[in-house]
Amino acid sequence: MRQQDARRLAADFHADFVPTRSQDNLEVIANLTAETNTPKVMAAVAGWHERRRNRRSMAIATALRQVSGTKPRPANDNRRPQRQRAA
Repeated sequence: MRQQDARRLAADFHADFVPTRSQDNLEVIANLTAETNTPKVMAAVAGWHERRRNRRSMAIATALRQVSGTKPRPANDNRRPQRQRAA
């Protein structure tokens, strides 16, 4: 498939797609259960949402972590290890 064909198909899909809205704007996690996907996939999606750092994404990430039973990785503070001084 050529690139312009793929773009046209994607544009057609997005033009026709109308997501359903809920009152809390968290429709992506409505009716979420552990059977919908594997914990590894849900943890990866939660990690992506955690990097966005807005209120909606954090709510989605929290719900995904809760359903998948995973915890976020600790933040890397990028510090260099301290040298051991000889006594």
